Amino acid sequence: MIVAGLALLGAFFWFSSEDPGGAGETFIRRLKSTFSRKGTESSFRSKDEQGPVKSAQRADEAFTSGPRASDRRPTPTFQSVRVVGILRNELRQPVAGAKVRLRLPGTVEVTSQVSSGDDGHFELQDVQPDTYDILIQHPEYASLIRPAYTITGMQSVVRMDFVLPMAARIQGKVLDEEGVPIAGAAVAARRQRLEQLPSGGNVFLDDSTYQTAETNTSGSFVLRGIGLGRNVLEVRRRGYEFATQPLDVTSTAGLTNLTVTLKRTGTIRGVVLSELDSPVCSATVRLLSYKPLGEASQALPQDKWSTTTTARGEFAFHRLYTEGFYDLLVEHPDYAPAVYPLVAVGTERQLCRLERGGSISGRAEFIDRPTTPASVLIVAQTVTKGTTVTRATKSDGSGVFVFDRLPYGKYELTVDSEHYACEPLKDIPCNRDAPTRDVVVEVFERCRVRGRVLNAESDSPIADAKVSLESVYGFSRERKRRRTVMTNARGEFEFQTVPAGLHLAEAEARGFVRMAGGQSVQRFSLLPAERKEDLVLRLGHGGTVEGFVLDFMGRPVEGADVQLYHAATTGIRINVSNLKTKTDASGYFKIWGIEVGEQLQLYASAQKAGLAKAHSDLIQLSPEKPFATTQVVLPLGGSVTGKVLDPKNLPIAGAEVRFRSKEFPKDPSGSEIKVYTAADGSYLVEHCTPGRAEIEASKSGYVSEGRGLTITDGKRLENINIRLTPGLRISGRVITLEGKPIAGARVRAEPHKYVRGRDETLTNKNGDFTLTNLGSGLFDVRTNFTLKTPDGEQGYEFFVRDVKAGTQGLEIECDVNNSAVGSVEDEDKKPVNNFRLTLRSRTDMRPAQDFVFNFDRSLTDARGFFRILNIPRGLYTLTVIADGYEVYSKEDLVIGPSRRTIIPKIRLRAAGGVVGQVYSAASNRPVNDASVALVNPALPEEDAKRNAIRAHTDYSGFFRINTAAAGSYVLEISHPNYVPTTLQNVVVSRNRATDLGKIYLEAGGVVQGVVFDDQRYGINWAEVRVSGVSPKKETHTDSSGNYVLLGVRPGRWPLVVETSMNGRKIYAYRTIEVRPGETTREDFYLETSANVVGSIAALDAVVRSGNVHFHPFNEFSTVIEDIRYDASVSQQGFRIRSIPPGSYFLWVKGTTTVAPFTFWQTLFLERGDNPVRIELPAGAVAGRGFDRSGSPVSGAHLQLYPIIDSFGIPRSVYNSLVRSTVTQAEGHYLFPYLQAGRYQLLYYDPAGAGSGQWVAMPPFWLGANQVLGGVTFAIGQ
Repeated sequence: MIVAGLALLGAFFWFSSEDPGGAGETFIRRLKSTFSRKGTESSFRSKDEQGPVKSAQRADEAFTSGPRASDRRPTPTFQSVRVVGILRNELRQPVAGAKVRLRLPGTVEVTSQVSSGDDGHFELQDVQPDTYDILIQHPEYASLIRPAYTITGMQSVVRMDFVLPMAARIQGKVLDEEGVPIAGAAVAARRQRLEQLPSGGNVFLDDSTYQTAETNTSGSFVLRGIGLGRNVLEVRRRGYEFATQPLDVTSTAGLTNLTVTLKRTGTIRGVVLSELDSPVCSATVRLLSYKPLGEASQALPQDKWSTTTTARGEFAFHRLYTEGFYDLLVEHPDYAPAVYPLVAVGTERQLCRLERGGSISGRAEFIDRPTTPASVLIVAQTVTKGTTVTRATKSDGSGVFVFDRLPYGKYELTVDSEHYACEPLKDIPCNRDAPTRDVVVEVFERCRVRGRVLNAESDSPIADAKVSLESVYGFSRERKRRRTVMTNARGEFEFQTVPAGLHLAEAEARGFVRMAGGQSVQRFSLLPAERKEDLVLRLGHGGTVEGFVLDFMGRPVEGADVQLYHAATTGIRINVSNLKTKTDASGYFKIWGIEVGEQLQLYASAQKAGLAKAHSDLIQLSPEKPFATTQVVLPLGGSVTGKVLDPKNLPIAGAEVRFRSKEFPKDPSGSEIKVYTAADGSYLVEHCTPGRAEIEASKSGYVSEGRGLTITDGKRLENINIRLTPGLRISGRVITLEGKPIAGARVRAEPHKYVRGRDETLTNKNGDFTLTNLGSGLFDVRTNFTLKTPDGEQGYEFFVRDVKAGTQGLEIECDVNNSAVGSVEDEDKKPVNNFRLTLRSRTDMRPAQDFVFNFDRSLTDARGFFRILNIPRGLYTLTVIADGYEVYSKEDLVIGPSRRTIIPKIRLRAAGGVVGQVYSAASNRPVNDASVALVNPALPEEDAKRNAIRAHTDYSGFFRINTAAAGSYVLEISHPNYVPTTLQNVVVSRNRATDLGKIYLEAGGVVQGVVFDDQRYGINWAEVRVSGVSPKKETHTDSSGNYVLLGVRPGRWPLVVETSMNGRKIYAYRTIEVRPGETTREDFYLETSANVVGSIAALDAVVRSGNVHFHPFNEFSTVIEDIRYDASVSQQGFRIRSIPPGSYFLWVKGTTTVAPFTFWQTLFLERGDNPVRIELPAGAVAGRGFDRSGSPVSGAHLQLYPIIDSFGIPRSVYNSLVRSTVTQAEGHYLFPYLQAGRYQLLYYDPAGAGSGQWVAMPPFWLGANQVLGGVTFAIGQ
C-alpha cells in the first residue's frame, strides 16, 4: 500500500514537471489520458480530412493537460518566441524535409509550420505564447506528437529536439468470400494503444497522420508511414461487414502479402403469387442489378443470382450485400414477367405478383412499298415500376408478328437490325381486357448520310455545328421528319438511320452564318440502303462589327457591355440575343457571325457603371460590305432628383423609382436604372442617358405613377416629385367549373381607359390570388396557366371583364374538363397519317367568349385519329393542313355542350402545288426569306388575300407549296429588298407539283436618310413613306431620326414625312429619283419657324369675329384635311406662331356687322413673320325666288357652291366654304363678300321628286368685286 501510494505521488509530480500548463488537470485524468483509449474503431473519413481531425480528437481526448482551447482564459500579452530544435533519426542522423507544426489543442487550426533543413534544424519564428500540440511528420518515419505544450513569454527561445522512429509499409489485398478482389475498399491503420516514446518527454507516436488507402481493381492496397509496434488494420466497403485485424509490425520491412476477407451477410426473402393470390411454384426469380446507397446501379451476372420458388411460392437470396437495393425479375412460362425494382436488403417478405399479361400483334411492311411484308426482328420495350422491360420477336414471311404475355402498359416498338429500321411507334397499349391487334410496323432500309461542316473562308472544320436533315419520304412522299446531330472536333457528322427519299441538309453554328448559293444547304435524294459519304456544308463568318467604346473625355472604357440590336427602320429580323461582348483594356470590341442577308441596319449600344448608356451611329451591312467599324461614346449623363409623396405630401420611404430610357428601342440589353427613396422620400438617379425617358415610382399599397422626361447631358432635373395614392385590391380564386383550385396560374389586372394601376401575381395551392396597388375604376382580370395532358402541355387564358377595384371573392371559373375527338381521311376514305391541326377560339363574337384557347399541333403516325383534351367549350375555327391535300377549314366549329365532343369526320381532297427557286437578277444569288403567295384570282380581292397559300424561300431560294386545289392561280413574290413580281396563269394539277424553275427578282432601290428637328436632333418615330408605289413602302425613324426604305421600285416618287414637333403636326415631302440597286439619300430638316400676323377688313363693315385655318398641301396638290393650324379673329386681327414654312390653303369663316362671310386663298409662308392682309371682296350675288304662279317665295333655302378645280380639297373643308341663306320677304336673297371665281347656285324645291330635292342652276363666273343681281329661280318649274 505504501509503495503504491508513493508510486502514484511520484507519477503526479513527474507529470506536473513535464507540463507546466497542466496544473489545472487532476491526477486521475492524467492517468486516464496516459493508460486508456476510448473505443476500438476509428471513424472513416476522407484522406484529406482524416489526419488533422483525428489528431485534434487525440489531443482533446487523450493528451490535453489543460482546459480546451475554447475554454482557456485570455493569455497575457508577452513578447513572441522562437521555437528551435533538431530532428534526428534513431541512428542520430539529421532528418531533412520533415514538417514541424504548431496546432491549438482540440482544434485543427495550425498556427505555424516549417520544414527542417538539410542539417535537421528547424525554427518557428514569432510564436505567440500559448498552449500547442507540436506535430512532427515525415513520409519515411513514424509521426510524433508532443501534446499540450505551453510556451510562455518568459523566454525568447524554446528549444526542443526530437528523435523520429523508422516507419514501415503494409501491403496486401482485400477479397470477398469467393476470393474475388474488392475494389474501392477503404483501408486504414491505427495504434492499438497510445505509446509514449522510450525517451519520454511526453512525446507520443501519432497515428493521426496515417493515410487511408483505397484498393485498386485487383483489390490491392499499400499503407506507408506505419509506426513499429502493435497496430490495428481496419477495412470497410459498402455492402460488406466491417473488418478489423491486429498487426504487429516488428521491423521497418513492414508486412507484405496481407489478405483481408470481407463478408456479405445480406438477405432478401419473398413469395410469388398469381392474380388470384395463389402461390406460384417453379417461378424463376433473378437479381438483375444492385444499387448501392448513393451510387449508380451495377448489373449482375444473369446465371449467378437466380433461384426457384418452392411449392408455397417462397424464395430466398443469401450472402447479399449488407446494404443497398436489388432489382428482381420474376418469370414463369404461364405468366407475364414482372420486375420489382429497388428491393431493400434485409426485406423478409417481398410480395411478387404475376399476371397473365396481354398481347400485341400486327404486320411489318415496307413504308415505301405498301403491302410488301418485311421479315425483321421487332423489339417491344416499356418502363414498368422504373425498370425497362424488353421483349423481342420476329415477323414471319408475311410480315405477321405476335407478342404474348407482355406486362400491361404502353410499349415502344422498334426494329433491331443492322440494315433495317422503322418509323417510331410509341404508346402502343397492352391492355388487360383485350389484345392489341393490327399494329403496322413501317419498315425501311437504312440509308446513311455522312459529311463535314467547314469554314467557307478557310475550309477549316467547324466543331459543335448543328446539322439538320429534313426528310420527305414514303410511297407518295407524304411523310416528313427532321433529324439533328452535332459535329465533332473534326467537323464531321453522321446520320446513321435515314429513309430513302428527298432530303434537305443544313448547318448552323454560333459565330457563323449560312451562306447563299446552296453552300450551307444541300438537297439530295437517296435510294433504299444508299450511302452518301461526301456531303459538305460551308458556313461563313457573316457580318462583322468592331469598334471602340470611349468615355466623354475620349478615354477607352474597359469591360463595357456592348450589344448589337436592330434599327427600328429595318424590316428584316435576326436573332440578336447572342450579338454581344465586352470591351478589352483598350475599349475595343468585335462581334461577328451576323446574318447580313440582303441588307441589315443595326446599332451598337454600350453601358458601364458610372457612365450613361449610349449607342453608336447607324451601322449598315450588306453582302458587298459585310463589315463595319463604329464608335460608342459614353457620356456622364444627366440626373433626376425629387421626392415621392403621399396625398398629404408626407414622404414615402423605400419606394422604388425606375428610370427607363426610350433611346434604345429593340435593344435586348437593359436600359433601366432602379433606386429607392430615402427616409425623407427623396431619390437621386444618376448617369441617365440623354434624350427621351420616363420615370415611375411604386410602393406596395400605392398605385404606381410615372411621367415622361427629357434628359440633357450634364444637367440635373430637380423637383421631379411623384405623388402616390393608396391602392385598392381585387382578390379571388381561380378554379375549374367543378370547384377544383388551379395553382400556379398567373393572374393580372388590366385597367380600363383612364384608370391607373396594374398588377400581376400567381395563385397559391388553393387557387387564391390578391391583386394590389390598383386605382379606382374598372379592370379586366385575366388568368393564364398551362395544363399537362398526355399529349403535351396546353396554354389557357380565362378572364372576367369590368371588375371594380376593391372587389373581393372574385371567382374565375375555367371550363377545362372537356375533350374532343375526330378523324381525318382522304377521298378514298383512307386515314391520313401526318397532318397539322390548328384550333383557334373565336374572338370576334358578341358577346365575347370568356377564354382564349389556341391549339396547334403536328400529328405523325396518327392513323387519321386526333384528340384534344382539356378543351374549353365554345366556338372555334378549325384548320387541317396535310402535305398533298387541300387545306381544310371550318369557321364555326362548336365544342360542347356535352363534355365530350365528336367532331364530324374531316375528308381531305387531293391537292397539287408549285415549286421553284427565287434568285436575284442583279447578283444571281438565291434570295432567302422571300414571301411567296399563291392567290386564286377568281375570288374577291379580300377573300383572295385571306385564303392565299403562303410559303417562304429557304437559304437556297427554294420554295414549295403543295396544298393547293387544282386550278389557275396568280403567284406573288415579294421581299423587302426587291421589287415585287407576279406570275399570271400558274396552273396547278392534282397530285403533282408544277416546277416553275428559277424566278428572278429585280433589285429595288434603297432610300435612306435622317429626319432632323429645328435643333438638328433626330426625330424619333416619324413616319416616312414613298408615295404612289405598290406595295406600300413605309417605315418609321429610329431614336436618332434614321430611316431606311428597301426594295423601292425604280422611278420618280414623292418621299413623304409625317410627324409631330413642338406641338405641331408636320407634313413634308420631296420628289426623289430611285435607281435599281442604288442608294438615294434624302435628309429632312423640319422646322416650325414661320409666324403669321394677319388682319381682316371689309369696306362697308367691321369684322366682328371669325376663325382662320391654314392647311398644308400634300404631294398631289391636295389640301390635307387632318393637319391645320388655327387662329381666332380678334379686333379684326389674328396671329399664328411656329408653323412650318411652305404652301398653304387658307380659309376664313366669320361675320361682320352686316353679314357672315367666307374667304379662301393659297399662299406661301416664309421663315419669320409673314404679314397676311385679307380684304373681304365686294362681290355679291343677289336675286329673287318665285313659285310656279310667279309669286315671290320667302323662306326658300339656297346654297352657293364655289367651283375649285385647280387643286384637290377634302369634302369636310369644301363644305365649310359653301354659303347658305334663305329668301326674305318678297323672295329676295343676297350672298355678299364673294371673291372672283366660278360658282353654282342650288335651291331646294319642297315638291321636287315627290318629297323634295335640291335643284342646281347653271354655273356662272363672278368677276372681282362684281355684283351680280337679278339671279332668279322658280320653284316647281
